[in-house]
Amino acid sequence: MSSIGIYLALERIVFLEHSQNMNQERIENLTYEINNLSSTIINSLDGVELREFSSTVSGMQYVIKRVKQAKKQIDDLTWSQALGLARDLNITESLEKQYQDQITNAATKIPYREIFIFQTHDRVEKLKKRLDEQSPGYSCAYYDKTEIPLLQFMIIDGSEVILISDHAKKHLAIKQPHIVHMFSEYYEQIWKNAKVIKYGKNINKTELNKILTNFN
Repeated sequence: MSSIGIYLALERIVFLEHSQNMNQERIENLTYEINNLSSTIINSLDGVELREFSSTVSGMQYVIKRVKQAKKQIDDLTWSQALGLARDLNITESLEKQYQDQITNAATKIPYREIFIFQTHDRVEKLKKRLDEQSPGYSCAYYDKTEIPLLQFMIIDGSEVILISDHAKKHLAIKQPHIVHMFSEYYEQIWKNAKVIKYGKNINKTELNKILTNFN
């Protein structure tokens, strides 16, 4: 039942992201509920491994560690209206650099997919940096700007989901096959509908020029 509840909540988020007529307060409340998944509900599932982080710094340190350890694939959905994961969480400059360096390293070895929304020059500069690196494993796509609060997470090797939203006071890492599968399906739907900028070695110059032109 817990799995069904989480799945239905994710389905509602997808609907809200495409709706133009929903009340903003209802959207924010629903997103907040999902970002603050109850450990009581999650632990009712068999075989669950749950980590709760006492601070955003410890959460970020865990993200860095897991990106470094990843062996198969990383799907990154840190696309909120703020400036990016490290900046969202008020992380130190040192940790932010470690985070960015580990993304660079990971993309040279395994597939790393990232989805953007470009609200600021910081995001565009991050995109330029990634493209300049020409990492064979790095792919990215984007959505046009939205005012809807967005669910943020990262999936490591298809076996763990790290909830890293800037709307949540708690940050969680969850290993449970059914939950991870739901988040993976959600990510695939988001990726399928996004505008691809880079896939493997191929760069969509039309979309890239459109982004760069908007920020000149």
